[in-house]
Amino acid sequence: FQSFKKRTGHWGVEAGYGFTTFEASASGSVSGTATRRQSVYSLGGIVPPSAGYQGGYFGPVPGGPVAPVVDFDPVRSSTVQAVGINSLNAAVSTDLHTVKLGPWVELPVTDRLTVGLGAGFCTIYAQADLLFSESTTFTGNPAEFGVATQNLTVSASRADWRSGLYARALVDFAITPSWSVFAGGDIQSNSDLNFSTQGRGTSIQLGSVFGAIAGVQFKF
Repeated sequence: FQSFKKRTGHWGVEAGYGFTTFEASASGSVSGTATRRQSVYSLGGIVPPSAGYQGGYFGPVPGGPVAPVVDFDPVRSSTVQAVGINSLNAAVSTDLHTVKLGPWVELPVTDRLTVGLGAGFCTIYAQADLLFSESTTFTGNPAEFGVATQNLTVSASRADWRSGLYARALVDFAITPSWSVFAGGDIQSNSDLNFSTQGRGTSIQLGSVFGAIAGVQFKF
C-alpha cells in the first residue's frame, strides 16, 4: 500500500511459536511453639452411635429421629503446648509453549526510516509439576501433645492454556541500501496458572513480560 508521500508500505499476518522451561526449588526449617486444644462437648444425654456417623449439620428435623446437637460451649477444655521444628523441601518445574498470531504493518516514514508495528493474540500452554515435602517434629512433651512427628508429601500437576495479548514495535534506519540498524521492544501479557492440593499450592505468575531487541541488518 502507499504510505507517507506515496512510499510503499507492507502489511501481513505473522505467527510464532516459542518454548521455555524453568525449575525452582526451596528448602529450609523454622521452629516455634505449637498449641493443641482439646474440648469435650455435651450431647445432652444422647448416646452416640458407633463409628461411621452420617447426617447433616442442620440438627434434629421435626418428625425425624432424635439427634444430638453439640453446644458451642464445651464442658471442659485443656491446652497442651510443645516446641516444634518444621522442615520443608519444595520444587516446581514448568514447561511453557507460547503461540502468537496477529497482524503487522511496516510504514516507511522517510526514505531511510521505517516503523514496524504488530499486535495480536497470544496463548501459553503451561505444564507445571509441584513436589512438596514437609516434616514437623515436636520436642519437650510429644507424648502429651499426642504426636511426635508429622509428615506430609504433596505431588500435584496441572496443564492448561493461559490466554493473553501481545504488541511489538520496531524502528529500522537504513545507513546504506544494504545496511541498516534497528531497535524495538515488545510486551506480552497472560493470566497466571494456579493449582493446589492438600492445603499446599503454587502460582505460576506469567503476568506481563517485556522484551527489547537491537541489531544490525544486511540485505542482499
